[in-house]
Amino acid sequence: MKTCIAVIGLFVSFGLFGQQQNCQQFKNGKFKIIGDQGQEYIIVRKGNRQTEYDTREKTKVELVVTWIDSCTYTLQLKQDVSKPSQSTFPPEMVLTVVILETKENSYIQRTSSNLFETTLEGEVYRIK
Repeated sequence: MKTCIAVIGLFVSFGLFGQQQNCQQFKNGKFKIIGDQGQEYIIVRKGNRQTEYDTREKTKVELVVTWIDSCTYTLQLKQDVSKPSQSTFPPEMVLTVVILETKENSYIQRTSSNLFETTLEGEVYRIK
């Protein structure tokens, strides 16, 4: 019986290692998110910098990206380029993004904040 349990545990651990996410392919690039109400966000991520454009509101923010591990990173406001005096992104807010699942040209993410209890999940599509 102990041998059977050990063999099952071995197969389960091999299965888990075989399902690792390929998050590295999404560290840099151009991406798009479609919001619940049809709004479109364009994201350009390169190195430790991310720029986000809201195509409906015509806003642009620059964020600092810090990778915690291969599938988790944080975002913190560097600058609100479009409306600095009316920014809705508090400078002390840190967003934590976890890549839950990767696909060929997209990934599913969960985003949380140090200031709010709400978490959001959505799909991010590579566009370049």
